[in-house]
Amino acid sequence: MTKVPFVYPERPDFEQARKDAADAAAADLGAIADPLTRARRAVAIIDQADTDIPKNKKRRDRAALSLWAYEGHRTRGLEQSMGCTRMQWSRIQASAFGWKITGAATPPPTPKAGPDRVEAARTAGIAELPVDKALNEVAKYGVLTVRAQARRDEAVKFRDAAILVLSRPPYSMGHEAIVAEVGMSATGTVGERTKRAADEAKQADAEAAHQEAVRLVAAELDGLAPADRARRAAEIARTAQQEITEYTQLRHQAALSLWAYGGGRIRSMPRALGYTREQWDEVWTAALGQHHAAGQDAPEPPVNGPTRARIAHEHGIAQLPVDKALTDLQTYRLLIEQARARHDEAQRAGKTTDQV
Repeated sequence: MTKVPFVYPERPDFEQARKDAADAAAADLGAIADPLTRARRAVAIIDQADTDIPKNKKRRDRAALSLWAYEGHRTRGLEQSMGCTRMQWSRIQASAFGWKITGAATPPPTPKAGPDRVEAARTAGIAELPVDKALNEVAKYGVLTVRAQARRDEAVKFRDAAILVLSRPPYSMGHEAIVAEVGMSATGTVGERTKRAADEAKQADAEAAHQEAVRLVAAELDGLAPADRARRAAEIARTAQQEITEYTQLRHQAALSLWAYGGGRIRSMPRALGYTREQWDEVWTAALGQHHAAGQDAPEPPVNGPTRARIAHEHGIAQLPVDKALTDLQTYRLLIEQARARHDEAQRAGKTTDQV
């Protein structure tokens, strides 16, 4: 019986690749004296890496899956050529079959190498690449992935340090001003000290707005006869509900403008709005006319940049000045909080009147 020869893709020195990429990014950023310019350059590196990493991973994984599925009887240890761990590679295999793995759960066993795996792979739509092409791309895009990740990790350090400098004298820039100037995430991990202070101030503003709205409703209803009190409470609740709807639409308009035209200004729009991912998916898919059934995964959003901006423009998403959009997010958040407080207090007062 003829022994089948094994095929091995190149196994690059990933540690050296990471070090070289990180050192190059550090040299690039370390040569910039001005903290604002340095922060902008760091964000540009991060944004580019965020574009490159998924593209390179996709091509790396496609090549590795092709070898694993159709040449599995003569390939071993592909993760060593991909730059990932054995567990990460197992999850990539599972994902190719449509299995969703969460937390620390162990992926289910995949078919053994041979006809069963080939048949399952074809059913799952795993592409079969020429062997030479797959062998080359596993290592090539594995290296490109770790290099991009290393550049990103190093740029994050420089960005955070620069933003901390900008938040202190003599610059003394507030978080929102830094967001507008640097174009970085308003809700990510950057500038945690300034963000924490800003968040505390926003929370205090929201609580004050809530208490003032409750006080005004109580003052307006105080002294009215029961019937008049119930009628007025219903009117306040109805008007407040209309305001909630109107203000929410205006806040969504600001969020969609930043999302479509603002590049990397706010990286996590759900967190900026205080929404779940599912709630934000409903907002942008509705704006682009891509409604999806409840319980189903939302489609992938358009790639950030010119493509997203073009599609947004075609669907009538207004482009607001960045400063206005950022301000509107906060302004309408407080107005919504006030309207909700009025609505809830009016409803509570109306129920109390009914019970008298």
